[in-house]
Amino acid sequence: MRITSVLLIFVFLSGCEHLGSTSDAPRKLASHIASTDNIVVTSALAKIDQEHRDMKFIIKGASVRKIVHAVSCAEPWPKDEVGAGDIPNWVLDFYRGTNHLDTISFDSIFIYYEGQKYVDSDTNVLPALDDVLTKLATPKENR
Repeated sequence: MRITSVLLIFVFLSGCEHLGSTSDAPRKLASHIASTDNIVVTSALAKIDQEHRDMKFIIKGASVRKIVHAVSCAEPWPKDEVGAGDIPNWVLDFYRGTNHLDTISFDSIFIYYEGQKYVDSDTNVLPALDDVLTKLATPKENR
């Protein structure tokens, strides 16, 4: 618990500007994923597209900290609702060991959590992750 608190303080002091947000979701999410040590990434299309069902990536190490930081620092998108055209590319499941902590969906700079849309406007970690995952998911003959 003490380590989680220290990590949360670090995340909040390291440039996150959503602390004054009217929504508790970013803080709730940050507290849920602070102790993440691995992230399982799946295609958001996996439930509807057979081709994407077996696609899974596992992220460990320093990249986990960068992703957790980017997600924790996301700011609410100015529009109140997630629109019908907002379709995420990826699902991130955050784990500590084998314990599932929380789940988000994302595409490029946008994060979808609890029916709300957030934006990673400061870190550029999620757009870079989206690019890498898209390249890994694209068959070699289509690259």
